[in-house]
Amino acid sequence: MAKALVPVVALAKSFQPDATAAQLRVMVPRLAKALQDHGMQAVPYDREVAARLRVTGAINLAEHELYKSRGLLPSRVDVEHPQPRRDAGSVHPLWSTPYRELPPLLLQALGRGWRP
Repeated sequence: MAKALVPVVALAKSFQPDATAAQLRVMVPRLAKALQDHGMQAVPYDREVAARLRVTGAINLAEHELYKSRGLLPSRVDVEHPQPRRDAGSVHPLWSTPYRELPPLLLQALGRGWRP
């Protein structure tokens, strides 16, 4: 079996744990095509990779949870060279504002761990 399909096989086994080898041979190509059609890629979960993707902003929290639970990442994510997301909704407006423009009370609240 191709190395790229190994995570897909693991995903197929998680959906149907008692599947026979013949059933997996039918299910794996279909699952791989379905993932590609929906813009997903199967990548084995690695804590260090997940941390790097979160720090660089390549994935958001919901995508991280999907990666952690199922080993699925959006196809736009390059695991080797992660880049920040390009869509407008990925960056909270607070983080794009220079700190000197924020009101002092808000800065104090942020220092105490307040979250929007």
